[in-house]
Amino acid sequence: EMCIRDSLKSAPFTKPPTLAAALERYLSETIVRHKGARSAAYRLRRITEELGGDRSIADITELDISAYRNKRLSLVTAGSVRRELVLISGLFQTARNEWGLRGLRNPVGGIKMPPDSPSRSRRLNPCERELLITQSKGVPYLHLAIQLALQTGMRQSEIMKLSYADLD
Repeated sequence: EMCIRDSLKSAPFTKPPTLAAALERYLSETIVRHKGARSAAYRLRRITEELGGDRSIADITELDISAYRNKRLSLVTAGSVRRELVLISGLFQTARNEWGLRGLRNPVGGIKMPPDSPSRSRRLNPCERELLITQSKGVPYLHLAIQLALQTGMRQSEIMKLSYADLD
């Protein structure tokens, strides 16, 4: 039964699906294997709602994508919009290359992408570092996490995912 379900899932489309149907297939076949699958799924669902999930994927145009881009640029940073456009572009590329929708155009390819956000270079100054260490001493786990972050450069999410098996 599982083999039959898998073969149906990866079968080519005979006609362009709705954006929502294409999204669900993309999430279950492709995004599920990505490291940031949960956040990517959330973003893609929001984009799909904005573009109109009941529309055919073939009816999404560069004008739709550029209108979405412009609206988002008024709300979030260019880097966030860029990441969202890369996600939706991946859906169109997968539909075209892997689902048999050869005539499908990727509307993201026809618009100008927002520029990358500038890289960050701020570091704690010695006074801020000392204050952070001093103020965290009353909370043992927090103090250890801060010490670990300062010594290794690990991010909060990386520290939170640590287990004893990860430590030497």
